[in-house]
Amino acid sequence: MDSTGTAPTSATRSEAREVLVAAGVTISYDDLGSPAGVPVLLIHGHPFNRGMWRPQVDALVAAGYRVVVPDLRGYGDSTVVPGTTLLSDFAQDLADVLGHLGTERAVVAGLSMGGQIAMEFHRSHPERVAALVLADTSPVAETEQGRDFRNALADRLLAEGMDGYAAEVIDEMIAPHHVTGLPEVAGHVLRMMRGTDPAGAAAALRGRAERPDYRRTLRDVRVPALVMVGADDTCTPVEQAEFMHGLVDGSALAVVDDAAHLPNLEQPERFNAALLAFLDAHRTALALPHPLLNHLLDAAEGRFPPADGAVTVLPALPGGLECSLAFTGHAVVATALPAAQVHAHEPDGFGGSLSPDFLRALAGPTGLIGSVDATLVHRGSGGTPRLRPLTGAEDHPRVRYARQLRTDVRVFGDDRGLVTLAHGLAGRTELSIELREPLDSGRGRGRALLADALTLVPAGEPVYAAVAPGNARSLRAFLATGFTPIGAEALVRPDRSRS
Repeated sequence: MDSTGTAPTSATRSEAREVLVAAGVTISYDDLGSPAGVPVLLIHGHPFNRGMWRPQVDALVAAGYRVVVPDLRGYGDSTVVPGTTLLSDFAQDLADVLGHLGTERAVVAGLSMGGQIAMEFHRSHPERVAALVLADTSPVAETEQGRDFRNALADRLLAEGMDGYAAEVIDEMIAPHHVTGLPEVAGHVLRMMRGTDPAGAAAALRGRAERPDYRRTLRDVRVPALVMVGADDTCTPVEQAEFMHGLVDGSALAVVDDAAHLPNLEQPERFNAALLAFLDAHRTALALPHPLLNHLLDAAEGRFPPADGAVTVLPALPGGLECSLAFTGHAVVATALPAAQVHAHEPDGFGGSLSPDFLRALAGPTGLIGSVDATLVHRGSGGTPRLRPLTGAEDHPRVRYARQLRTDVRVFGDDRGLVTLAHGLAGRTELSIELREPLDSGRGRGRALLADALTLVPAGEPVYAAVAPGNARSLRAFLATGFTPIGAEALVRPDRSRS
C-alpha cells in the first residue's frame, strides 16, 4: 500500500526514497523511469500527496521519461512542519531533491497549489526549469479576504481535523457527478485529504495566504509552457487559465472536458494525451546539458563570474560525479548536497573551494577525491585531421582512466603517442595526450602532437584539458601550444554513507 492507502500501479510500485533537505525535514519521493529520460518533476496540490499523480506516472514512464514525484513537506510520508510553510520553502525543498538526484534541470509540473509552487520554483530557480506545466492554478497574490479565509481554515483544521473539510470540498475537487459516477476516483481523493496531517495542511494554508503575485514571473517565462485546466473547474476556472496562457509568450493551452479541479484524475487519458503531446513536441530541446557547461563556455569566451569571493552551487553531475571549479575570485560547486549544507562548510571563491577540508566534506569519509588540476581551454583548428584512430589501446592506462570519467572516448595517435578526445566534465569536449617516450617531452614532440590533436576538433569549437600543475612538462606543452588557463578543478566521487 502507498501513502494514499491504495495499491500502487505497476510504474509506481517502488520503495520510496528520502532526502534530508533541512534540519529535521525529510522529503519522501519516488524516482521512476529511465535515468536517461528527460526528468519531469510532478508537484501535488493541497491537501494531497504524491499519489495524486499515479495515472501520469504510469504514462510518463511508459513514454520514456524519468519521473520525480515528491511528497511536499507536511504531506504524505514527508516530515510535518507546523507553523507556516511558504511557497518558497516548498520550492527550495524541491530544488534540493533535484540536486540530490544530480538532476540539473527538469520539466516542472504542478496542479493547484502545486502550480503556484512551480511558479515560485521558476521565479527563484529559473535555470533549473526546462519546461513549465501549470494545471488548475492561479498566479495572483492572495486578497485580504482570502488571507483571512485561509488563516481561519488553518485554525479550523487544527481544531477539528480533516474529515469535515474533505466532505465539504469533494464536489469542488472533482465534478459533482463524478463523486458518485467515479467512486474509485472519489474514494482516492477523499483518502488523500483525510490522511493529510492537519498541522502540515494548516502550515501550507498560512504560507499560501502570504504568496506573492506571479504574473510578472509568467511574463518572464522563456521555456516551453503548457497551461491546463478542467472545463468545469470552479476553483480556478477556464478564464483564469486563458489569462495565464496570455501572459506566457508562446505557451500552449489545454482544456480538459468533463473535469473539474483534478482533471488528471477525473479524465486521466485526456490529461495524459495533452501532457505527452506537449512534452514530445519539445523532447529534443528538453534534453539539455548540465548548467556548469555554460560557465565553461563563457570562460572560453573570456566571460567570468564576478570576483566576489562567492560560491555558486549547482546540481551534481551525471554518473555520480561532483566537482569544485575555481575561477578567479569565484567558485562553482556541482554537488548533490543542499546549497545550505555546502555553504555551512564556509568555502570561498578565493581558493577555499579547493581546500582539502572542503573537498573531503564533499566526498564524505571514504569518497574519492581527484587531483587539483589546472583547467585549460583552446579552440579546435579543424581542417584535415592529422591523426588517425588508434586501435589496440583499450588497456592503456590513459584510455582506461578516460573511460572512467568521460563518455564517447575516442583514441587517436601515431609513433609519438596517443590522444584521447571525449565528452568530459558537464559535457565539454576534453583532450588528453601521452607521449610514447616520456623523455621526448623536451624535444617539442608534445607540442607537435597537441597541435595535430586540435585538427580533430571543428574549427573554433572550445576544447578543454585538465592538467596537474605538478606535471610541469605537460603543462608547459599545453601552454606553448596556445591553451589558456581559465581556472582550477577537482573531481569528486562521493561516498557519504558513513557521514
